[in-house]
Amino acid sequence: MAALREMLSDLDAEFREFAAASLADLAAPEAFAELTGRLNDPSWQVRARVARALGSLGETAKDTVPTLVGLLDQPQRELRREAAGALWKIARHPKSVSVLVQCLEVKLTSFNNKALDIKTIHLLGAIGPDAGEAVPTLLKLLAVADNELVFLIHDDQPHPSGIPEPKDARNAILGALRKIDPKKYWRTP
Repeated sequence: MAALREMLSDLDAEFREFAAASLADLAAPEAFAELTGRLNDPSWQVRARVARALGSLGETAKDTVPTLVGLLDQPQRELRREAAGALWKIARHPKSVSVLVQCLEVKLTSFNNKALDIKTIHLLGAIGPDAGEAVPTLLKLLAVADNELVFLIHDDQPHPSGIPEPKDARNAILGALRKIDPKKYWRTP
């Protein structure tokens, strides 16, 4: 644990990200205190990783809700996504779904790279029926995925094979729709 604490203060942001992920895996009370202190890290990537880590701790991290809410207004889409996901897992925060939908809408309006953020799609699916407001945006994304060569990204990295797979995008969107409204989307449209 001491080595991870030291890494949280490292000058290299990648070390701090790694330390945050590792501390979350420990799920120890002292890890929570260390993670909470990093919500104000100078690196937005570290703050995003800490938010994700705190989300994995669930209600244990409820004291971080006000700070996580503050991250929802940050300019980095990935940071907003991780904060919204964490807020849902910790407190079922009412802003979570709308922020995740906004993250997808940004990708929809700036669709010049033909890539969808699978993490946001999966987060909305995991929320289930409470993510009903995401359905119109997911349907728009489904239309784009059906009409254009689109591939999925995870944490803004290219598709692992390097080859766009439109069916992957379609399947991810349909999977989220089925979890949000299983009665309506139980079959492939």
